[in-house]
Parts: sequence; C-alpha cells; structure tokens
Amino acid sequence: MKLKIYLVALFTIFINLQLHSQDLNAGYYINKNDEKTTVYFKNMSFKDPSLVKFKFNEDSDFQLLKVDDIIEFGIEGDSKFIKKKVNIDESLNYESYSKDPIFISKVLFLNVIVEGPCNLYSHYDGDKTRFFYQIGEGTEIIQLIYKKFHL
Repeated sequence: MKLKIYLVALFTIFINLQLHSQDLNAGYYINKNDEKTTVYFKNMSFKDPSLVKFKFNEDSDFQLLKVDDIIEFGIEGDSKFIKKKVNIDESLNYESYSKDPIFISKVLFLNVIVEGPCNLYSHYDGDKTRFFYQIGEGTEIIQLIYKKFHL
C-alpha cells in the first residue's frame, strides 16, 4: 500500500515538473553595457517585446523585459531580436495615392531571420509584418517596400 502511495506521489511530481519545464525557454538578453545575462523566457510570442516575461532561474518570479535597457534578446539556437534605429514606411498605415514611401525614423526590435553577409529581418507591428535587409556588417538596415496605391 505504501509503495503505491509513493509511486503515485512520485508520478505526480514528475508530471508537474514536466508541465512546468515546458513553459520556459532558456535564453539571454544583452544590456546597454554589452553584458549578457542568461534567463528563462516564458513560452510565448515575441511579437511585442514590451510584453516578454522572463525569470533569472526556474524558481524565481516572472518579470517584464525592460526594453529600454537592452539591445538584444533571444532564445539560444532559435530566435534573436536586435534593437536598431531604422527608417520605416508609415504610408503603409493608410491608403495612398503616391508610390513613394513616407519614411520616419524609429527604434525597433527586429527579428533576425537570416544572418550572414546579407541579413534579413522582420518586425511585427499590429496587423503588419515588415521586412528589412542589410548588406554587409555595419551598413544601413533598409525596409523592403511592397505598397499598393491608387492612380
């Protein structure tokens, strides 16, 4: 009888640990001083970096990522987000009669899709995903423009 109780308790603990560990992804963030900190991110979408939650260890409480204090965050081997100042076409937010983009400068977290001699990035903003590219390290990051306009 005692063996059954121990087995049930052990099985319950094992199941709870498995369910709890699936909610966390090991990752990192880099602050403005280029200091890398290993953290555990809550398993969720990174579409809005201001809502990303993390823990310093599995036993601590979740905290919101302070996007003003960091320059990069990600999950090792899976995803990476970098903070960059880019020109973004705001004319995509409304119907336009001009084929020319209207750029404004913004600081965004860009999702790194491809990294190498040429980099490809994306940024999700509400209902739109915008794509950016960079040719060569240290060069300007440029938005790929696809725009419907009226004649």
